[in-house]
Formats: sequence, structure tokens, C-alpha cells
Amino acid sequence: MTLNNQIIKADALPFIENGRTMASVRIISEELGADVKWEASKRLVSITPNDKTLITLSIGNVNMTIVKEDKMETVVMDVPAMIKDNRTYVPLRYIAEALGLSVNWNAYMRMIMLTNV
Repeated sequence: MTLNNQIIKADALPFIENGRTMASVRIISEELGADVKWEASKRLVSITPNDKTLITLSIGNVNMTIVKEDKMETVVMDVPAMIKDNRTYVPLRYIAEALGLSVNWNAYMRMIMLTNV
């Protein structure tokens, strides 16, 4: 996986689930400088990429909520957020686009390429 042509070094590798690439929320978010919080009692992940945006995800749920400058949008993912090996994973495309990235797949290199929009 790359971000703006730089390889993202991750200790939690992406995997395929129901035809979707699942990636660690923390790795992608923190690579972009976003703050990530985990509320264990609610099984809720909150991502704050800037002071005007809040993204929330619940484990086992396909809904991702994005609040940006007082406008709320619910995005329905086709695979729910899940925990694997003590990490929260979501379909990469959804979290990347919510964080303002474009997502491309290089089939020859078998690599996901993320770029700032």
C-alpha cells in the first residue's frame, strides 16, 4: 500500500474479506495525521482528521457516519467494520475516501495506491 507514492509501513497488513480489501483504521488514519480513539464499551471508533470532521464506525455495523462542518452523512459500507488480531479493520476504499483520498489498484504490482485528492 502506498500513500502519495510512499510505501506505508504497517504492522497490520490488509486482507481480503468478501471481495473487499480491509485495512487497519489506525494505520491509514494516523498516516494522515488524524486522531483515532477507541471506546471499548460501545465498540466504537472515532476518527478526527481535522477540527471540522468526525468519522465514526461501530464494530459489526456497515454504517459509517461522517460529520463535516455540521453536515452529517451516513455511508453504508458493503462489509462491516471488524476486529481481527486486536485491530479494527474497515473496507479500505470507504475510510480512504472519507479521509479525502483517492484509491487505485495496480493489478500488476498487486498494490493499493492512495493519493490526496
